[in-house]
Amino acid sequence: MDYALTYADKLNRFWDSVVFCDENTFCGDGPISKIFVWQEDDTRYNEAQVVGTRRSGRISVALSSWMHAGGVGQLADVGPGQFTRHNYVEILEEALLPSLRNLLFPVP
Repeated sequence: MDYALTYADKLNRFWDSVVFCDENTFCGDGPISKIFVWQEDDTRYNEAQVVGTRRSGRISVALSSWMHAGGVGQLADVGPGQFTRHNYVEILEEALLPSLRNLLFPVP
């Protein structure tokens, strides 16, 4: 709220120089796909037919993007694992900057 109140009276030309960027992880609990198994009659509990572990089916994807007064930016896949400063710099260089240049300085 402090941020909003501090910048509420800024003119449009101020906002033309501002870029907001953020990253988030989106998760779902549904299975990715079903596995169908065909087996002979009366073999359901044979050791060869039983899977010892089961995946949770949880799906997650980490994405980063940006927005500007002139539009929104390209989504970037953050990738698996810990989000590091190196990942952040790579996303800025390979996704944010090129798509921001295309928005602000389109090539005819």
